[in-house]
Amino acid sequence: MDFFNFFCLTIFLFICYLIIDLSKIEDKVIVIDEELVKATNYNSVKEATADTVKEKDMKKENHEIERIRKEGLLLKQKNKLLRQKNNRVRKENLLLNQKNKRVMNDYLLLKQENHRVREESLRLKKENERNFTNSEHSSDIAKNERKRRILSDLEIRRLLNILNLIDPLLAYKWYQIFKFESNIEIIESKIKDLDIFIYKQLIPEFKNVFNYF
Repeated sequence: MDFFNFFCLTIFLFICYLIIDLSKIEDKVIVIDEELVKATNYNSVKEATADTVKEKDMKKENHEIERIRKEGLLLKQKNKLLRQKNNRVRKENLLLNQKNKRVMNDYLLLKQENHRVREESLRLKKENERNFTNSEHSSDIAKNERKRRILSDLEIRRLLNILNLIDPLLAYKWYQIFKFESNIEIIESKIKDLDIFIYKQLIPEFKNVFNYF
């Protein structure tokens, strides 16, 4: 009987030992599982953080690329506007140069015409003086209506050329006045009036320029 009790007690103690040992093993397994979960969670968090950082970097990079692209478009637009402005300025300069050349050509033509008129007038004056000296029957230029008309026509042409540069419409009106006037005395009087009108009222600052004509 004592042996049986001792045997039962031994078995009971052995079972208790197994239960205690299994509890320790379970605790270790739980600890290991918790550490594994923590490690897994840490890796997941680390990966998520890395993905977040990577996503932020990509967004930042994309934003920078978009900003550079927009700046590039703005620069292209500015360059296009500058090219258009430069082309417009070049065209305006070209037109201005052409206008200046036209004005200079007109001035040179006027100068040549006035020089020719002056030479013709001097020639006629010399011819009249020579005729008056050599011929007793020649009349003075003031009394010779034909030659007075020639000299008047030359002077009218000279004055109208000058006036045409200033006011073409006014020059045309004076042309009509001379065209329909037949009296040489009135024509010569109007020539003097026109000469005074041009040199004293319209272009006194150009008087020295045209003085040699």
